[in-house]
Amino acid sequence: MENVTQKGLLPRLRHLAGCLYLSDLHNDFYARNVLDAMNVINISIYPLEQWQEAYQYITGRAAPPGSEKEIAWRLIQYLKDKINVD
Repeated sequence: MENVTQKGLLPRLRHLAGCLYLSDLHNDFYARNVLDAMNVINISIYPLEQWQEAYQYITGRAAPPGSEKEIAWRLIQYLKDKINVD
């Protein structure tokens, strides 16, 4: 079995969201897919630095201070806002 952390969080999100390119992760068209991927990711297996990088890459903003779980939650909220989900 492949070690899912070996390639990192962004490639894992890309794969789970069904995106062809990493740049698709910040494309509005794939926001729902990325949100669905976020809901199946095991947050604790990726280090804080990878969550910060993912947040910045997907949102285009600096990651807020916080733990892996807090940054993941904020990223989920960002994606929900993007697709207008409560």
